[in-house]
Amino acid sequence: MEIPQTHKKFSPLVAGCSILVVLLILGGLVTSVSFKLRKEIRKQIINRDAQVLYPVVLKELADLIEEEIIDDLFDGEIELLPVVLETSELKGVIAARIFNPLGNLESAIPKTFVNGVIRPSDMNKLNALNPVSHYYPNAALDFFITKLSNPETIPLLEVILPLHASHSDEVLGFAHYLIDGRDIKREFEELDHNITQQAGIAFGTAAIIIILILSGTFRWLYKSNQLLYERSQSLMSANEELILATKTSAIGTLTAHLLHDLKNPLAGIQDFVSDLDLYEGEEALNIRQMAIGATHRMQSMIQDVSGMLHDEENNNAFEYSIEEIKELITNRAQKMADKKDIKYSSNNAPTENLVNRKANLLLLILINLHQNAFDASPIGSEVNLEFEKSDDILNIRVSDQGDGLPEYFVENLFKPCKSEKKGGSGIGLAISYQLAKHIDANLSLEKNSRHGACFLLSIKI
Repeated sequence: MEIPQTHKKFSPLVAGCSILVVLLILGGLVTSVSFKLRKEIRKQIINRDAQVLYPVVLKELADLIEEEIIDDLFDGEIELLPVVLETSELKGVIAARIFNPLGNLESAIPKTFVNGVIRPSDMNKLNALNPVSHYYPNAALDFFITKLSNPETIPLLEVILPLHASHSDEVLGFAHYLIDGRDIKREFEELDHNITQQAGIAFGTAAIIIILILSGTFRWLYKSNQLLYERSQSLMSANEELILATKTSAIGTLTAHLLHDLKNPLAGIQDFVSDLDLYEGEEALNIRQMAIGATHRMQSMIQDVSGMLHDEENNNAFEYSIEEIKELITNRAQKMADKKDIKYSSNNAPTENLVNRKANLLLLILINLHQNAFDASPIGSEVNLEFEKSDDILNIRVSDQGDGLPEYFVENLFKPCKSEKKGGSGIGLAISYQLAKHIDANLSLEKNSRHGACFLLSIKI
């Protein structure tokens, strides 16, 4: 038996694909985390100028309110343009505007900066006193002059701040700034470079570690699989040798059974040839008939055992019903009974089946037990065959009404010994016991007395 080649080792292609899949998953995770981190840092950079500019504007507004109160000019309305004028001098501010609390434009620096309105979504945030920032990487310079056909584009940062007194949440207006975004663009480029570099280093380091670990793991699995394959091959060889030894043992036992059964007919023929000259007429004819019967018996036994040996050699498998086995054994037993003027009886057999190997060996065991039972039974006595099924166990009993077995014989019941029967070999029960072991059955002496013996054969069905 050969183990399939695909079970011998791992394919390098499978190992390589597995490592590639893991690296692709790792690359996806690193890329996803990098993009998320890039987005968060960009958002912080965009909002940074608004967070820096917001307190400055509120400080300017607070100073303006304080001056107007001191000058007794405060009438509840604040001119916000000076606040924008002061803060528009900060670095990078290109233009600035003032919107009233309703979002309408009131003033602008320069005065041509009149395009655009505050978005409704931004108005909600501003009314909640939250500054708003937007970055445009390619903003067209048409917010001053609307009639430009091909306006120049520059990176631009838009910042909108709610204006209110430090002690009040009432919005007085909104300051809108346009700031040169080239510094932010450079920061973004540097950020992208750094994140790409760090992600590459992280991916490369993790990839090397993963490749080393998985390669080592696959090598270990390969060696383990090779060792398992070699041990499996050794186990298969040992199993084949065991099967061969079992078959050899079974064939040897069958051969021994055949030789045992041939001994009595051969002894009878030998006696016939030796004494043939002593008899004449009808008596000599009877002896010849006995010799012919013995010869037929030997031929039948040789054919039976040859068939069994052929099945063993070719692993032929089919089934016999227990009823068929009973019919075969009772036909032979009835002939023995008629010949020796002994009564023979049997009960009904179960309906289960046995494979031919078990059935053939079971038949040999029962023939031997019946032969012993008839040899031990006096004229007019009875030999009985009984079948009994208990769960998945079939119990078969062969009993006689002879004088029982001697005590010394019982002590070595299933061992070869000197037979007291004429022409006996003394190994019949030993062979039957070995045949029973070959079919996982158990042969035992269930009862023994001066009124007879009973042998019990138990087999799993």
